[in-house]
Amino acid sequence: MTTMLLESGMRVTGHPPVRSMMVLGFGALLNVGLDWLFIMKLNFGVNGAAIATGISQLTSTLIFLYFYLKPDSVLKLEKVRIKWDTLKPILYNGSSEFATGIALGGISTYLFNVILMDLKGSVAVSAYSIISYISQIVFMIQYGIASGMQPIVSYNYGAKMEDRYKKNTSSVFNCFVSHWTSGFSWSTYIC
Repeated sequence: MTTMLLESGMRVTGHPPVRSMMVLGFGALLNVGLDWLFIMKLNFGVNGAAIATGISQLTSTLIFLYFYLKPDSVLKLEKVRIKWDTLKPILYNGSSEFATGIALGGISTYLFNVILMDLKGSVAVSAYSIISYISQIVFMIQYGIASGMQPIVSYNYGAKMEDRYKKNTSSVFNCFVSHWTSGFSWSTYIC
């Protein structure tokens, strides 16, 4: 999650999206390589996978932090004094999103696994895991489209270029629709 936040900051400061994509790709490839090393060669099992993920996430975060710590960086990390009057409405406003994230990300997945294990056993849990991975791929494609359009739409909107802003928004909407249509068609073909 930290890498996604730092990646967004790097992207919106005018750096080429390829640079941030390369850092994320490096982290993913490092994770795969360390998974192979820790699980297959060193026989660490699930603990090895957790260690590999931790190392790869930390590495990506440190690479992104380097961007913020450079003297010529537009965005800088600053020491802030937190004021309760400022923090209180932020916590209040974000609490619903936090509760949704916890409910959908943790609690519902746990309950699905418990119910599926009781009903059909480990095969059902494995099938649910595959479906979850596929939905993550779909989510990441949609996230990538939205992240890619953000600087373009923001620039045109800020520059008051309404025709380009509307054209870009329309193109992205059509991209979303075609992605969902092709995904739905593919899923009905498989099922």
